[in-house]
Amino acid sequence: MAKAAIDAPPGLSDQLIERLIRDAERLAHYFIGAPRNEMLIALGEIRDTAEANLNFLPPDIARSVAEAFVWAVANRAAELEGQKGTLQ
Repeated sequence: MAKAAIDAPPGLSDQLIERLIRDAERLAHYFIGAPRNEMLIALGEIRDTAEANLNFLPPDIARSVAEAFVWAVANRAAELEGQKGTLQ
C-alpha cells in the first residue's frame, strides 16, 4: 500500500493516517452489495463515532477527518463493487 502523501494537521500522525487508510479499505469490503440506504445510515454512525474518538484534535479538524474517512470507505466500496463483476 502506498504511503499517504498529504500535509496532516497537527495531532494527526503518519501512523494514524496509515491506520485510517487501512481501516477504510477493510470496512469498504463490508459494504459491497449492501443496500445504499443501510450503508449511508451505518456510515453516519461511523462518522459520529470516529469524530468522537478524534477528540484530541480541534473539533473542526476531527469532523473533517471523520467525514473524509467515511467518504473514503464509501468510494472504495463503490470501486470494489464495480470490480466485482470483472473478477470472475
